[in-house]
Amino acid sequence: MITLYSGPQREGFERRRQLSTKTMSTFDYYQPPADEIFDDIKVNAIMIWESYDDRYGYASGKVHRIKDFENIRDNAWTIVAMFDHINQARLLYLVSTETRRAITEMLTWSAEQK
Repeated sequence: MITLYSGPQREGFERRRQLSTKTMSTFDYYQPPADEIFDDIKVNAIMIWESYDDRYGYASGKVHRIKDFENIRDNAWTIVAMFDHINQARLLYLVSTETRRAITEMLTWSAEQK
């Protein structure tokens, strides 16, 4: 077996993995986050989509869809999943620390489920 990381890097990765599996489950994924977290994700996601050229209506379609979302089930995570990894990083930069922690936990957990 090839080890990609060793030492402190590997230990940090393992610790994050253990924390994420202890703090989130499939049940948790489908529970809506606090309204403040949902609103933070929604407002900043709309801001990112509105910053793009809408020549073909793609961005406005995303904004229209997001505006209708309510804080139920996994809608917050659906909004995050609408972005590629670069725009997910932009979103993480824009949101509050509490929201960033919730998104990171969800993304880590989701990656481990694959």
